[in-house]
Amino acid sequence: MKTKLSILTAVLALAGGLTVKAQTVYSLNIVGYCNVVVPANFSIIANPLNATNNSINSLFPSVPNGSTIYRFNTNSCQFVSYNYFFGWGNNSGTNILNPGEGVFFNNVGAAFTNTFVGEVLLGSLTNPVPSGFALLASQVPQSAPLDSTLGFPGANGDTIYRFNPTNQQYASYNYFFGWGGGGAPTLNVGEGFFSYKVGATNWVRSFNPNVP
Repeated sequence: MKTKLSILTAVLALAGGLTVKAQTVYSLNIVGYCNVVVPANFSIIANPLNATNNSINSLFPSVPNGSTIYRFNTNSCQFVSYNYFFGWGNNSGTNILNPGEGVFFNNVGAAFTNTFVGEVLLGSLTNPVPSGFALLASQVPQSAPLDSTLGFPGANGDTIYRFNPTNQQYASYNYFFGWGGGGAPTLNVGEGFFSYKVGATNWVRSFNPNVP
């Protein structure tokens, strides 16, 4: 999933923390937009900004007809699907996709760019991580290593599954006194992942790019 992040600013450039490869980042009051390319076929995507309306209807106003969003229910370990055919139907308007949650997107058409508009979450952030499987994402729009920078907590027996939209397969990362020689993956802005946790915990991170 290729992403391009642009956050409108007046005075501060966020050098480092949010700038990765082709991404250009500027800061004003940390309100702006993220352009996320949704590839054809399946991918795991996420809402990288906190919008005034985080419903599926609002976040994805126009996608190829026949596309489907699959949301994972951690209690039942089953997917809930939302289909798009000239609109998302009745339930998606109240279905909230907040930063920190990933969803599968089955794009039946050509790759397209979805623009997310909203605020960057700042301060002390907590994302509950249940035991077992869950679809998760970073709560902030930052492309960085999942462990060292994004602060995802690891415990022995945990596994991260990153989905590759090109070959439609997973790459797995196992934790045993660390994530192994290669470390945890570096996620793109707007990319989600599957996690398997041996025990429930919280993904806690303090984020304020304006503080040196």
